[in-house]
Amino acid sequence: MQVAICYCMESYRERSAETMVAVMLIRNSKSFAAGYGITPWVRNMGLKDAFTVASCVAGAQCLTFLLFVRHGKDFRTKSARFYKQYVG
Repeated sequence: MQVAICYCMESYRERSAETMVAVMLIRNSKSFAAGYGITPWVRNMGLKDAFTVASCVAGAQCLTFLLFVRHGKDFRTKSARFYKQYVG
C-alpha cells in the first residue's frame, strides 16, 4: 500500500489529497471484506487452501509495483493531457 501512496503523491502532486482518499478507501474496503468474509471462506475451503489462495493473491498484488516500474513513465505520458485538463 505504501508504494501506491508514494506513486500517487509523486506523480499527481496537485491531486494528492484525492488520490490518498481513493487509496485509503480501497484499503479499508479490502480490510472490511477480509474481516467479514474470512470465516465462511475458511469454513468452506479449508484452512490450507484458503491460506494458499490468499497468499497467491497477496503476492500478485505486491508484485504489481513491477508494472509501474517498467511502464509508469508511459502511463503518465499517456494521461498527461487528461490530467492537465482535470487540474486546470
